[in-house]
Amino acid sequence: MEQRARTGLRWRPALRGPDDAVVLGRPGSSCRHRRPRCLDRPRRDPVRPSRVRGLDAVAVPDGRRGEAVLPARSGGALAEWLLDRMGLSNDVAQNRSWPVDRDTRPELPYSGDRQVVAYQRGEQSSLRRALFGRRLVDTCALCGRALPVAMLVAAHIKRRADTSSVERRRTDNVMPACVLGCDDLFELGYITVSRAGIIQAGPRRRPMTSELATVVGGLLGRTCSFWDESRERYFAHHRRFQRREAERYELS
Repeated sequence: MEQRARTGLRWRPALRGPDDAVVLGRPGSSCRHRRPRCLDRPRRDPVRPSRVRGLDAVAVPDGRRGEAVLPARSGGALAEWLLDRMGLSNDVAQNRSWPVDRDTRPELPYSGDRQVVAYQRGEQSSLRRALFGRRLVDTCALCGRALPVAMLVAAHIKRRADTSSVERRRTDNVMPACVLGCDDLFELGYITVSRAGIIQAGPRRRPMTSELATVVGGLLGRTCSFWDESRERYFAHHRRFQRREAERYELS
């Protein structure tokens, strides 16, 4: 039996949920086996409000065959059932308003998300493919630990800000460094690599804690697996730059 929504369009029952709840669909359509398209792309079709037996919902156009109905607010057995049928999950961060939290008091002013414009390193993905290929696990060049590639970064030996456009296309200026501390220790100058490829204490000494000294001490004397004669010029630039920075900011 066809039903008429508040927009004046003709609808018919397409799905039946818990407690005999009815999800409305466009005549001649079937949203039983269809999933909603990506919601982050601009669409020409308007988003039409509808009612699903007491549940506030939003009808999202799904191509020419039908429409899928998404709940506008979380909560309720029908909302969970409907999201499960469409293969989605309920994320409260996507709600129009946050649920009222009476258990805690806000400590910081919250103004919601904001839009920013940022630059991205265009060669980063190519450098990672050159370093890791299709491997899921690789070794850090400094500490030697085997880690998932998600925990390894393509660390520049010579600071990227000092490289030319040609050097940024070269793969011999990067090495795998782990996010467990080696990448930051090398970038901040707590450790450097000598002319013989041996990890040594960098010119930066401040600020220093006992825990940090223990971590740095565990790397001293190790051999950097990515050092060779062709990369020595980049490691030499790193040593000179860190020495100047330590003297400039009195960190030695």
